[in-house]
Amino acid sequence: DVPNVAIVPALVNAHVHLELSWMRGLVPPGDSMPAWASALIALRRSSTTDPGSAIVEAIAEARAAGTTLVGDVANTTDTIGRLSESALSAVVFRELLGFRVDDPATVIAQADRQAASIERSATVRTALAPHAPYSVSPALLRALSTQQPLSIHLGESSAELEFLRTGTGPWRGVLEAVGAWTPSWP
Repeated sequence: DVPNVAIVPALVNAHVHLELSWMRGLVPPGDSMPAWASALIALRRSSTTDPGSAIVEAIAEARAAGTTLVGDVANTTDTIGRLSESALSAVVFRELLGFRVDDPATVIAQADRQAASIERSATVRTALAPHAPYSVSPALLRALSTQQPLSIHLGESSAELEFLRTGTGPWRGVLEAVGAWTPSWP
C-alpha cells in the first residue's frame, strides 16, 4: 500500500532526433515547414559542433521525464553508442536520403555495414528508414519499404503534398538550394 502515488507505464517517445539536440534554441520557428527545414539544414551544414554532449544530455532529460524507449531518427550513427551506454532502450532509425540513388542495394548495404560496426547494448537496435517521399528516389523508397520496423516523415505539410503532386513549390526550392534536386524525379 503506497498512498498518494500513481503507478503508470513507462513513456515511449516514438520520434526523436537526438543527434540534433545541440540545435536546441538555435533554429527559430519558421513560417512553413520548408522554411524551418532550410534554417535547420543551413545551421547543420555550417557547424562543426560535436553533438556528443548534447545527445547525452537529451538522453538524461528523457530518462528524467520517465521515458524508457525512444525511436531515434538519425542521419548518422552518432547516437547508437551513447544510447547503448544509457538506461534507455531504443530503435535508431538510420534515415537514408537521395534522389540520385540508382542502386539502392549498395546504399543499403553500406549503411547496414556502418551500423553493424558500432558496438551496442542488447536494448538498442537499428533499422534503415527512408527520410520522406520528397527526399528519396522511388527505387530507394521501394527497397526500404520492406524494413521492419519502418519510420518515414509523411504528410507533414501542405507544401509536401504540393511537391508530391506536381514537383513544384517550396520543397522543390529547398531541394534545389541544397543541391539535391534532379529533374528526372517522377
